[in-house]
Amino acid sequence: SSGGLFQFGEVELRGTKGTLWANESGYRITAARPGQFQTWTRQIEDEVFESRNEPLPDGSSRDSTATLVRNFLDCVRSRQTPLCPLEEGHRSTSFAHLANIAVKVKSRLEWDPEKERFTNNEAANQLLHYEYRKPWKL
Repeated sequence: SSGGLFQFGEVELRGTKGTLWANESGYRITAARPGQFQTWTRQIEDEVFESRNEPLPDGSSRDSTATLVRNFLDCVRSRQTPLCPLEEGHRSTSFAHLANIAVKVKSRLEWDPEKERFTNNEAANQLLHYEYRKPWKL
């Protein structure tokens, strides 16, 4: 960790309703206009979350990623529904993939979430998919 929230290695995602800054230490959401999210179950001006990765008293991880990965793998075997719906997992991991693509193409990218394509950079779109190792395919 960088030793604090948003000092190094952060990702900044700007949307029409606000900005999300995130790194391995947590995240911060800032509304574009104060009071903008009044329809939410709770009103926020700014929301900040800092993770605590020290082990719990029983030795298990406080890291939600470890918990969700373990649950997903258990559900592959048991055929039960995972704690995190697949669509939610897709959306949350997409942010990291988009940030990596932006770094690779060294460009500010604009994203269409409906089409799941960049609107301003075809080279970046080419990085959204890759050829799978045989015999795997989609």
